[in-house]
Amino acid sequence: MRKVFGSIGLLTFLAAYIAVAAIIGEKLQGQKILSILFYCIAGIGWAIPLKPLLQWMHAKDEPLPENKIGE
Repeated sequence: MRKVFGSIGLLTFLAAYIAVAAIIGEKLQGQKILSILFYCIAGIGWAIPLKPLLQWMHAKDEPLPENKIGE
């Protein structure tokens, strides 16, 4: 169930993040340098707050079996 709830949380967060980023980006029209800087930061910045959620989602996953090719 972690992955289901985590996926819902992830999609909810991303929808809100994109909406806020679009509103802020719209207000920066006409300021090219500031706009480019904002979109670079906003394009990467979404991952930082989601890292704990993704770690929680995968906390109880079993490790993948080792690939023993040639034995």
